Amino acid sequence: MTIQLEDLIGQHEFTGIDFLEDKTTTYYGDNATIVNFVLDGITYTATEDLNDGYRSYLDSLVVSDYKPVNTFPPCIVNGVKQEGENNIIDFIDTTTGKIVFSLGTDYSDDYYPRFVASFDPTAMAVNN
Repeated sequence: MTIQLEDLIGQHEFTGIDFLEDKTTTYYGDNATIVNFVLDGITYTATEDLNDGYRSYLDSLVVSDYKPVNTFPPCIVNGVKQEGENNIIDFIDTTTGKIVFSLGTDYSDDYYPRFVASFDPTAMAVNN
């Protein structure tokens, strides 16, 4: 089942995340990043589209049956879309107010958009 990034806006219980690399490569030899993360008990898989070796985008976001190895006690986060031209959702810990996880496409350099999938476990209340 395909999900739109905007469907993740709002409050969620974040409990797991894994980063993998797709074994298929582009002409330039790049591997696509795959991130599996769990919100509200549902695993989502986000895959990077390596357009041409210079540009990358969030290609697909689907519900999957993957079970992340990196799990942790529930972290309550608010999914907030960044303002401006970027298509990125920041997941902000409701206790610390810090960004725990960001996902999407950064269009700040229109010629070189880039896939964003960053995780900062130190921002989580369960680690403070």
